[in-house]
Amino acid sequence: MVDPPPPAEVKTTEELYLDGLRMEQFRSPTGDPNLYWQEALRRDPSDIRVNTVLGIDAIKGGRFADAERLLRKALERDTASYTSPKDGEPIYYLGLALKSQGKLDEAYAEFYKATWSAAWRSPGYFALAEIDATRGDFNAALIADEDALEANANNIRGAGAEGCAAAPLRAQRRGAGCDCCNQQDRSAGRAWDDGAVAGHEIARQRRCAGKDGE
Repeated sequence: MVDPPPPAEVKTTEELYLDGLRMEQFRSPTGDPNLYWQEALRRDPSDIRVNTVLGIDAIKGGRFADAERLLRKALERDTASYTSPKDGEPIYYLGLALKSQGKLDEAYAEFYKATWSAAWRSPGYFALAEIDATRGDFNAALIADEDALEANANNIRGAGAEGCAAAPLRAQRRGAGCDCCNQQDRSAGRAWDDGAVAGHEIARQRRCAGKDGE
């Protein structure tokens, strides 16, 4: 790609946003997208798209408090005068920033709001399923996971049900006499990291529920 002019010479905040986006997408070796986005914020501190993209960038860098601040700033304008945002992206990522800080109640509310947007319905419901499973509410986790798959049947994470805390689900199914769950337990005391592993228990629970209904 051809590098754009220096940020100060770019005419509009929209062009600054798009120039930075191209640099990020093409992984420009010579330009820094943040210079263009910061210039855009200097001109318009409440720009929705720029605050959102910088918030996402902060999440990628593990700066979750910064991400929360930027994404809340984006939503200040996006939701002003009771406006319902057309795009759920900043809402979903605000939920992710809050979840990463351990603010699960606030994160849950934001993920649920994100499900109002068609594009973010599946990831939003899956994020709800992760939190439900973390809390030990496996029935709610299964319902949210099903909602995620209903919104997008190709959601691989939902299909794999990468939720949280597996052992209680297996124990629950064993108590119900479901043979397909009688497999070797992992350590019940293992710490499940961000719902990345144990949720195939949600998938197993779904399979079991299907067998029960036969």
